[in-house]
Amino acid sequence: MHTSDPEEMRHAMLTRFGASHFTGPPAGAFEGYGDFIITDRVSLGICAYGGEAVAHFDETDAVRFQIGTKGHSTTTVGCEVVQVDPQHGCVTSPGRASKLKFHAGYEQMVLRLGHDGLKSRLTAMLGFAPKGDLVFDNCVRTDTAEVQRLVQLAHFCRSQLNPAHDALPVPIVHQFEQAIEVSFLCTVRHSFTHLLESDVSAGTPAHVRRAEQYIEANWQRAVEIEELTEITGVSARTLARAFVAHRGYSPRLFAKQVRLQRAKEMLQAGDAAATVTGIALACNFANLGHFARDYCKAFGELPSITLARARLFST
Repeated sequence: MHTSDPEEMRHAMLTRFGASHFTGPPAGAFEGYGDFIITDRVSLGICAYGGEAVAHFDETDAVRFQIGTKGHSTTTVGCEVVQVDPQHGCVTSPGRASKLKFHAGYEQMVLRLGHDGLKSRLTAMLGFAPKGDLVFDNCVRTDTAEVQRLVQLAHFCRSQLNPAHDALPVPIVHQFEQAIEVSFLCTVRHSFTHLLESDVSAGTPAHVRRAEQYIEANWQRAVEIEELTEITGVSARTLARAFVAHRGYSPRLFAKQVRLQRAKEMLQAGDAAATVTGIALACNFANLGHFARDYCKAFGELPSITLARARLFST
């Protein structure tokens, strides 16, 4: 949209862009522009203001990344006021209310990513579900090579997802969403950045690593806790506590994650004869509904989508 009517912009901000409150200058002293591409997991937008305006956003379950491209604005998150301009951006984490003050001549790109999608993507990247909330640093330098690569990726995705063009196949849209989520998690610092940057095995007790290796080597079958205590030489209680302390989950959940990862690899092979049911059974998932639910929670999409995308790209 492109308007000089602050009331029209206010209506759009409240009904389309998620603001809880919006104020601008009187008509004739205002100009606003907004263009957003929205998918199931990602929103990519460009907006500009020819006059000063203020927008309030209540707590949401999404992450918002403002990247200033011209002029300046400020975003208040809690007690912190973040300057947004071509060198500095602001990330508002899920569950945080914010106040955005736009100055005349300000332009920005906005990335909005769902919290659940980011958390499941992080789980897939790490190979396990980390404990705790996913919280991002509020202030981000945006003139770095890493952030500029993210911006270029977002521009490319916007161009490909433009509704003026023919709709893309769903598997390709999911690939774009995944690329942006992975790039965002690797570029913007958050409460689990240290896990992405470091060797997660460092400092882990030997009996935990030994149990993991045994589970991975025997992933096709159910591994009993008695087997793990025998090969690690520690009690079931000690092993379980060590897993929770150093991994954030139990040996049983680790075994499930390994089987889910194997299932994902088999689905991504795109074998013409493969079926979701056959792969689920091969990975020791007897209940197809539970498999689909656990797979979606771990990787952010249904197993049927993974298989369909793999077949699309193989052809």
